[in-house]
Amino acid sequence: MNTPLLSIVVPTHGRPQFLASALDSALAAHGTDAEVIVVPNGRDESWRRVLSPYAGDARVRVEPIATAHGCAARNHGMALARGEYLRFLDDDDVLYAEGAREQLALIRATNADVVSSPIDLLHEDGTPFRRAAQPDGGDFVCAVMSGRRVLQVTAHLFRRRFATAARWDESLPYAQDVAWMQQLCGVRDVRWTKAEAPAGGWRRHTGQRTTIGASLHRAKQMATEGILRLVEVLEAQGRLNDERRAAAASGLWDGVHSALFLAPRYWSAIARQAQRLAPGSRPDTEFFQSRLGRSLLSPLQWEWLLAPKRMLTYALMRALLRLGVSRTW
Repeated sequence: MNTPLLSIVVPTHGRPQFLASALDSALAAHGTDAEVIVVPNGRDESWRRVLSPYAGDARVRVEPIATAHGCAARNHGMALARGEYLRFLDDDDVLYAEGAREQLALIRATNADVVSSPIDLLHEDGTPFRRAAQPDGGDFVCAVMSGRRVLQVTAHLFRRRFATAARWDESLPYAQDVAWMQQLCGVRDVRWTKAEAPAGGWRRHTGQRTTIGASLHRAKQMATEGILRLVEVLEAQGRLNDERRAAAASGLWDGVHSALFLAPRYWSAIARQAQRLAPGSRPDTEFFQSRLGRSLLSPLQWEWLLAPKRMLTYALMRALLRLGVSRTW
């Protein structure tokens, strides 16, 4: 096979019911321009039956590893990739041909390091229920730190030389894409552009996946501590401007707003760090931008007042998921 223009790395473990859809979408989106590197990881063998129809397709490479970890699989696939451009596609997600091709055309035309797009959130059956847009602005570093960040990997296409500047952290149980992109932002400033069409769909099913079992506090804490580390790196490099301070504060407030009721002392301290980074900052939600949310109490006082309601809502959501009543998270 000739050197491909694009490499698509697909880690897979224990989700054979979705794998063929992911592969078919990748091949349909990029045709002969791409190689698809499937990395089965761990002892699971369910992928063999699914991949047997692709045995004669030279575009599909199967490269199993013994370590049962998505980040290990992504690192392995990234090391084997030959294309000038690189994308990651989880085995339960799909690419959209129009949006994926728009990304490829843009990254070639603009010499960008990363092209990012909106992404659809899908029910288990593949029907969309919400579209997540990329944050406003033109700075990738701000977008990665922002509380409105959309870092799920299907939304992004990378220049391989840039993407390989950071390895995926194989010690992390979740928030892996957030940590990897935070590392990339610490390497250097990023040439970034955004596409208009959604690049794909992120399937929000309740089957086997790390996110369902994730502690909300721990997942938000990992992202928050990554933001704080990145702020230190940017400051040491002379790259921390006011816009990035505001974006970092937005990301810190996102953790406070989501998880204060689970660890109030920890998140109260994070709120104070956000205010030191960007005085006057507050959660980026409709309520906190309203007249009421800006009056009477400080943002942290409002978060404490609203914490009991959030605790009840969260407990109800988790109960409905466990009972199978709800399929959306």
